[in-house]
Amino acid sequence: MDSKPILIFGGTTEGRRAVSVVQEAGKRYFYSTLTPLQEIVCDNGVRLVGNMDEDDMRQFCTDNDVGLIID
Repeated sequence: MDSKPILIFGGTTEGRRAVSVVQEAGKRYFYSTLTPLQEIVCDNGVRLVGNMDEDDMRQFCTDNDVGLIID
């Protein structure tokens, strides 16, 4: 069974490290940053840019069946 994707809030060194770990593990993920300034390669992830308020986050997680959030 395929595992649920992970939502990582980035824009920090810790966010980049989290992406590195989930990529090495072959997990599906979304990497969300407020601005497009940070350069990062998302091999098995999807890059999201822009602000999400609480309702947006809740809806995104529901729509994409997110199983874990890393902030």
